[in-house]
Amino acid sequence: MSGLVECPLAAAARDNPASDALVHAGVTLDYARLDAMVRRMSSALRARGLSAGQRIAVLANNGAGVVLLVHAAARARLPLVLLNARLTAAELAPQLALSRPALVVADASMRDRASGPAMTIDELTREASRSLPFEGPATIDPEVPHTVLFTSGTEGRPKAAVLAAGAHLASARASNALLSFDRSGRYLCTLPLFHVGGLSIVVRCALAGAALLLEERFDAQVAARALGAGATHASMVAATLARTLDARGAAPFPGTVRAVLIGGGPTPPALLARAAGAGLPVLQTYGLTEAASQVCTERPGEADGATSGRPLPGTQVRIVDAEGRALPALAAGEIEVRGPTLFEGYLDDAQATSAALRDGWLRTRDLGALDERGRLAVYARRSDLI
Repeated sequence: MSGLVECPLAAAARDNPASDALVHAGVTLDYARLDAMVRRMSSALRARGLSAGQRIAVLANNGAGVVLLVHAAARARLPLVLLNARLTAAELAPQLALSRPALVVADASMRDRASGPAMTIDELTREASRSLPFEGPATIDPEVPHTVLFTSGTEGRPKAAVLAAGAHLASARASNALLSFDRSGRYLCTLPLFHVGGLSIVVRCALAGAALLLEERFDAQVAARALGAGATHASMVAATLARTLDARGAAPFPGTVRAVLIGGGPTPPALLARAAGAGLPVLQTYGLTEAASQVCTERPGEADGATSGRPLPGTQVRIVDAEGRALPALAAGEIEVRGPTLFEGYLDDAQATSAALRDGWLRTRDLGALDERGRLAVYARRSDLI
């Protein structure tokens, strides 16, 4: 992908201005209103003297301000460093030192955890409300960094994965095509936006012109109500799926729910059967931070709970032995991934980047096998995971 492209949020605002764009904390914004707020946020960021390529660190729970920043920063070519809001000041310090942000934006309750000067999201949002809307073309550059996401650090200190805007767009485009997710969709997001799984939902919704139903955190009662009252899609892990089913009780879910993606590890067959009995079409999925979220997902109508499904359109998956030689179907080995959703590398860590990429393939360090239909079975997660 080369050349500038229209921001998907701006395209949705032009084509479907009155459609619901963001539902959060009892407030619903349509695409026209959300785009106007993003234009003001973009102006406010430029007014602070930030230049393309400078990073903005974000330390916050899910909220409208973070969604505004995701879109406004992409338009201004300002990469976002999305920090885990659950970390302590001591844990955040090395991540801030590595990423060297020009601006730190935080929830008021977290401001003291950020080393150096920081402003609150509310302060930045007020600045934006006083700014004139940015009147230039609402474009993004697919080739420039969009986000910096820290991995979970299961193999040592967390690494900072740099993802270009084009990787997020490619992931969203493929996911939307697989799920038939369009402007009629209403995606429940309870995953944190500092996690690639939550962030990917923001991009998917904008690209589809669909509604983002954003919750600050997971609440089983809230999730059960949303899926019972018009939410068409959701992303969860096995534990939150079980809690949502508990909260719903004996009442089945309506047919308006089209797909519930389950990642993060294998889902017990009994839980899948329970979800099916409750009317939830569960699709198992496998993904990584370094691949902008989804890599493989079961197809609607084909899910049997046995695998994580086939690769997303445009993504390739292979299984290799210890020497990097491709293995045949059913043979177990390391999972490798190739395609347009891959990250640019680890920030200021050429050694780790070189170790992770081999001839264009991402070495996941995870173990699995492909069946005769090209569906991926994941046996063990070794590295950073969703």
